[in-house]
Amino acid sequence: MSADTPSGPLPVRPATEWMKGAKTAHDLIIRQVEAGYSADRIAERWDQALATYDDTTATTAEREWHAGAEETARDMIQTWRDIQRAEAVQRQADEAAREASQQTGTQANWEAEAG
Repeated sequence: MSADTPSGPLPVRPATEWMKGAKTAHDLIIRQVEAGYSADRIAERWDQALATYDDTTATTAEREWHAGAEETARDMIQTWRDIQRAEAVQRQADEAAREASQQTGTQANWEAEAG
């Protein structure tokens, strides 16, 4: 056992303003995704909301909260875009496979009729 290992539970510290902003963004974006919003629509809404922020009049706490919310929102929106893009690629691949399967089945029917 190392001498650096703390004994007992770790101390509980209050959440920082950055963490509070990040949690708010996380919760809101999760709900927007669950409601079926596209990444572009979510980004538009966040751009509108974040545009009202004025750094020149903000307090230190407001700056920290805003930074946490903005960074988390941008990251989550990009992740949702990546997911939507991957799902679209998979749908296209599935459709191409279905079409190929149908063509193979049709060709096999023609060959059976001709044979």
